[in-house]
Amino acid sequence: MVIDALRDRFSASVLRAELGISRSPYCYSRAAELRPDPYFQARQRIRRIFEQSKETFGSERIWHALRNGDDGQEPICISEKVIRRIMAQEGLRVIYVRKRRRHSSCKGEVSEHPGDKVRREFHADAPNRPWLTDITRFTLPSCKCYLSAIVDCFDGKAVSHLLSKRPDADPANATLVKALDGAAATGVILHSDCGCHYRWPGWIGICDERGIVRSMSKKACSPDNAACEGFFGRLKNTDNGNRAIVEGYRR
Repeated sequence: MVIDALRDRFSASVLRAELGISRSPYCYSRAAELRPDPYFQARQRIRRIFEQSKETFGSERIWHALRNGDDGQEPICISEKVIRRIMAQEGLRVIYVRKRRRHSSCKGEVSEHPGDKVRREFHADAPNRPWLTDITRFTLPSCKCYLSAIVDCFDGKAVSHLLSKRPDADPANATLVKALDGAAATGVILHSDCGCHYRWPGWIGICDERGIVRSMSKKACSPDNAACEGFFGRLKNTDNGNRAIVEGYRR
């Protein structure tokens, strides 16, 4: 474009030398500009389909529309990448409607994170060395129930457990109190996930009163509490475990 604009004052060879452009690409570019646009018709249809969709169709949706003839014309087969390039050249940008975020129990910080003191070391040489806790859901024929359990890493057994209709702070606190009453243990490291029921003042108060050292995994990182997750997995995959949950819920 610069060379063609200044050709009345300077020769093309001088301009090419100043711009560092050789003769071959210059001639090729000029010939390419003179060639008719092979996607002229497709360009018009792409813009029409894009405007009819109220600027919400992307290149893939437009590719399907052209392939199926949804705009009322003959179907054409054109690459989706070509459509994407044409849309970029024409300035056709999709308007995205931001969806409202759903509620997440992990949203926000209820209290200070105590840190991960277990660091995925789930083997213990003595009882009460650390404890793991979590809440899982069981889908029964008539309803849903939630099991809160505290697992000892020494033998992998549940120190205490409690069934509830809701996964809130009450069953979590009751399970902890039951475990502490049944085992004379102080200074136990109690590891959990980042659930809000393990970060409320009630849970923290019980741990501070009984001398429990709190430990917590990273947010949305289930391997940090893998031993407790495995306990629930084995329980759900056995018929005896499922029958025990049903009988416990009935009682």
